[in-house]
Amino acid sequence: MSLSSHPAKTAAWLTLILSVVYLVAALVLVPTFSATPQRIAMNASLADNIAPPSLSPSYLLWGVWQRFDTLWYRRVAEQGYDMPASTVFYPAYPAAIRVLACVGIPTDLGAVLAARIATFFLLWGLIQLLKLDLGDTEVKRALALLLVWPMSFVLFGGYAEPLLMCFTIWSIWFARNDRWWLAALFGLLACLSRAVGMVVVAPLVWIAWRQRPLRYAPLLLALSGPVLFPVWLRWSGLGLSAAAYPKYWHTTMAWPWTTLADAFSFSGGEIAWFVGMNAAAMLLAFGVSLVRPIRWEYFWYALGTLCFILTANSRPPLHSYVRYALPVFPAFASAGRLLRLPALMTLVWGVLVLANALLLYAFWDWFFLV
Repeated sequence: MSLSSHPAKTAAWLTLILSVVYLVAALVLVPTFSATPQRIAMNASLADNIAPPSLSPSYLLWGVWQRFDTLWYRRVAEQGYDMPASTVFYPAYPAAIRVLACVGIPTDLGAVLAARIATFFLLWGLIQLLKLDLGDTEVKRALALLLVWPMSFVLFGGYAEPLLMCFTIWSIWFARNDRWWLAALFGLLACLSRAVGMVVVAPLVWIAWRQRPLRYAPLLLALSGPVLFPVWLRWSGLGLSAAAYPKYWHTTMAWPWTTLADAFSFSGGEIAWFVGMNAAAMLLAFGVSLVRPIRWEYFWYALGTLCFILTANSRPPLHSYVRYALPVFPAFASAGRLLRLPALMTLVWGVLVLANALLLYAFWDWFFLV
């Protein structure tokens, strides 16, 4: 199938095929779960009921995805920001779940459905964006790497990454095509998807500068995106995300070099391997993006994302950096360009598939990894 002539059809098929793959994986893995009631109970306060593992169609299709942050997003969709700790979860994804609930779709199903709809659109946009600079083969390699990156399974579960990536990619695509009001709108939506969404401003400013004369009005709209949610929280009398992170999420604001120093000096016993895995993911994804960028706007996007996430100094250090690297789509484009030898591409792809499968099992079996 030609990516250039059928990007939407390709995205639809990829979304459908991978949805089936994860359904089959659930069918195989669910009977092997060993989750203790204590691990499940840690999240029980966020949902009225958490379904026990079973081979029922509802559990295999969407029940198995009701984990960790998904439950937080569902609670925000159902009850708003009624808990001080919830303000770290930005509103775009809960709003999407709430829209589906308004037409009768329960929030547990809606969380998964909203993510997969967003994944379809992000894949469609990514194909179109990468085709501006790469050939079909290189785009296919980039897609193959993205979709097996460790923790890429969150694109099909209940996390905000699909919306963040969808809005970011389409914002850049519209900017590249000189459609600035749409670029600004999607950039604003990226800012409302996750805090790191504000980094979309960097490539937009760069593209606008290169396309001069500047389109000041839409660019100012995009630049307002990072402050909308904090201003709304303050106006509503709620605590800011910056205050919730240290109090409830063991995360403090720090200079990037402080975060890195803490990570390198960390000795965490049994979870040291987890810190190392996250560090390796960060080095791979951001290294290839910054050393071999396809375009300068991708360089600024990757650099901005790296600097932003390094300001969050968590315990354990570098927590969730495997997932945080996922939205850095330029990494997969650059890697796809570098991995020209089929044998090398196959080896890298196989290693990523194995890592993603292991993390998927840990996620489904209630190990707090993400």
